[in-house]
Amino acid sequence: MAGRDMEQRRWERLITWLRNRGMQADGLKVERRPRSDGGYGLFTRDACAPKEVLFTIPSTALLNIKTLRPLYPSWAQKLSATQLISLHLCRHRPVADGESSDPAFGPYISTLPRDFSFHPLTWLVEEEGLQYRVLLDHLPTAVSRDLKDLEMRFSSDWVVCQEHLHDVSRTESDYLWAWLNVNTRCMYYRVKLSASDPDNMALCPVMDFANHRPEGPHMQPRPTKEFPARANMSFAAPEAYTDAGEELYFSYGPHCNRKLFVEYGFALRGANGEVDVDDLVERTMRGRADGKLLQELLENEGYWGDWTIHSSPEPNISFRLLAAMRLLSLPTSQPPASPDELSSTARQPLGFEQWQQTLYGSRDCLPADIEEQCRISVMQLAEKIKARASDALAALDQVDWDGPVYVLNTVKVLWEEERDVADAVLSCNLPLW
Repeated sequence: MAGRDMEQRRWERLITWLRNRGMQADGLKVERRPRSDGGYGLFTRDACAPKEVLFTIPSTALLNIKTLRPLYPSWAQKLSATQLISLHLCRHRPVADGESSDPAFGPYISTLPRDFSFHPLTWLVEEEGLQYRVLLDHLPTAVSRDLKDLEMRFSSDWVVCQEHLHDVSRTESDYLWAWLNVNTRCMYYRVKLSASDPDNMALCPVMDFANHRPEGPHMQPRPTKEFPARANMSFAAPEAYTDAGEELYFSYGPHCNRKLFVEYGFALRGANGEVDVDDLVERTMRGRADGKLLQELLENEGYWGDWTIHSSPEPNISFRLLAAMRLLSLPTSQPPASPDELSSTARQPLGFEQWQQTLYGSRDCLPADIEEQCRISVMQLAEKIKARASDALAALDQVDWDGPVYVLNTVKVLWEEERDVADAVLSCNLPLW
């Protein structure tokens, strides 16, 4: 109860701070409340009409490169948005249960999550005393690969930023806390002329209490037409009528659980089912005498890697995977001896030329016997996915685990998704393309 009272006081201080920044907070239609699962969410205080503006955050209350660079010397101009926001949070991280001492954004920083022990990046970086590390050996291969990529991004930013922390007592653990807040809570906010610039991001008070939901009603951001970085950020109610006391959600987009887990630290049953099969297809390639050649051919056409199968909206395989499986299904004597021979029509095999035509859109499919072999290979691939998922789930049931049940269950959801996606493909009437 004391903890919730403290969180309520932080919420009240945040609203006071926002009001001082120019926010119209009288009669605020939303508030942070505890959820039944022990976390927090954003809830309506009153009934809301469809698309009604719920609240507007002043641009000066957003944490981004435009609001932070004036607070730092010229070297800050060289930092990316992720690096600068993370650096600022790190410098002003609250100590224990205390409040942030930052004179600029302290009341907001004090409301940010303080514990990321559930996040898999923490399992990699915090090597001592974390029971969660046992789960690293039980992750799907593609999840482990993407998690390593995330660790490289973090480590690269830490190397850049740590030289600017000599005047404060801050560690890699402090920076990890800050970096994860940025990575899991920043939203798109345009501050650069290019709409695709990676620095177009900001931490936004109030909004970041909203939990993610991939489908169903959710809030919509409504930036003003001002540009850049002078725009206040408004958030509108869902398109359907919202009763008082309902939780408000925000959508990160239709991500698969691999992405949700690696980037945000959670997974959802019923998410956009997808399985990355790069490791299985690469293993098949390596097992063939012409495997290196096949890899070169796929690389030349831009179809190497990023091979996936899906369960929604209907069971299917990605076109990238279809391209690889069709190439694997060609008779072994058909591919040219080397990629250099592709320019010689006299030496090009008929099957390979037809395969190229399916990539360029001038042909829908290959001869029936090759398509049938491709279908069989896809089904065999799905069987392998299902088998390894079943084995992994059985192994997880034997893990000596005394940590939070939801963390173990989150890893299980990753494997359940692989199993269910494979089942969906095996149960449908192939071919899917």
